[in-house]
Amino acid sequence: MLLGKCHLCGSILRIHSHFVADGYQHEEYYCLGCGEFSRGAIRLRPEDPVWQALYERRQALIEQGPPDHGLLRRRRRKSSEVRQWSERIYELTRQLVEEGEASPRAEPGTASR
Repeated sequence: MLLGKCHLCGSILRIHSHFVADGYQHEEYYCLGCGEFSRGAIRLRPEDPVWQALYERRQALIEQGPPDHGLLRRRRRKSSEVRQWSERIYELTRQLVEEGEASPRAEPGTASR
């Protein structure tokens, strides 16, 4: 499963909740397409400045949340804005994962298997 896409229907996932523990950001997602909940984790790399810059941009989007005008009569527009917000976060997530895979670093005290 590609982090940020639904394993059932392939739609972009919306971040429902997140927390940091044990060197990972653990996240729970809600599928905008089929309503499925799933979980994922992103390994934190604070020592990599390029990765850290992407992570901070992504976190700012998550913390800001999707645009919410609070008007029920504009439900379709709000849905579109939430989808665009989720797509921006997905793109940053994809870049984080690719950056993490491109520059793997051995952690001190671990042996390769």
